[in-house]
Amino acid sequence: MADAVSNAGKPRGRPFKPGNNANPAGRPKGTRNKLSENFVAALYADFEANGQQAIEMMRIEKPGDYVKVVASLVPSQFQAVDGDGEAAGLQIIIRKDI
Repeated sequence: MADAVSNAGKPRGRPFKPGNNANPAGRPKGTRNKLSENFVAALYADFEANGQQAIEMMRIEKPGDYVKVVASLVPSQFQAVDGDGEAAGLQIIIRKDI
């Protein structure tokens, strides 16, 4: 199949041949991972130092947001397991007292 040509006479489709791109050096391997690792490490350090106090302040000053956070950590669905540890099927538990 011949390359398609647009109305302006410019070729359309893939601008580069396979294996070639506009930035052959590209992003160094692991760069994105380093950012994520650094962010998580900083977040963990801050939580270790201030997490409990922040949770307590949130519970007192913004109880609605506190409940939302707690609720977001509870799974919305549970999978039943039989005595052998095998999955017994997906069951959705709906609590009407909430």
